[in-house]
Amino acid sequence: YKQSSNSDCNDSKQTSSQDSPNPNTRLSDSPSLDPHEVIRLTSEYFYLEDDLSETISDFITSPSNLDPFRLAFESSSSSSSPPEFPLECHSIYTSYLSLMESSLSEFITSLSLTMSQFVEALSTVQEGIENGEFIATGFSTLCKFESYVEMVRMF
Repeated sequence: YKQSSNSDCNDSKQTSSQDSPNPNTRLSDSPSLDPHEVIRLTSEYFYLEDDLSETISDFITSPSNLDPFRLAFESSSSSSSPPEFPLECHSIYTSYLSLMESSLSEFITSLSLTMSQFVEALSTVQEGIENGEFIATGFSTLCKFESYVEMVRMF
């Protein structure tokens, strides 16, 4: 598996759905949160709270997840080409994607929203630095193989 993969969270298989019981419920049907509040809470979750960063760090620093990547880095250190990662690294990355998806799903559920309502909120708020597109891009970037490899290099 080469580092040039463009996989991200959107490419991975969905393992569960948070859209029950009614996936067609709109955010406007949920009086508890307006889209700006969803964006504010999501920004706090991604950028200010430690839960997500600790979850990522704990996963990456687990020796069973870190060592295969380190071996690939070491074996390519004498070469100018990017490392080729064994299939075991892809399996670890796939587990990381599942972790990210479940973390996001748990967060969305904690807001008492469905996935559809959350996506609607992200698409509704497009102004200011804390906007839905910025958050969606940030999450997508966290889920790219290249980003995962760079996080592993930091440890």
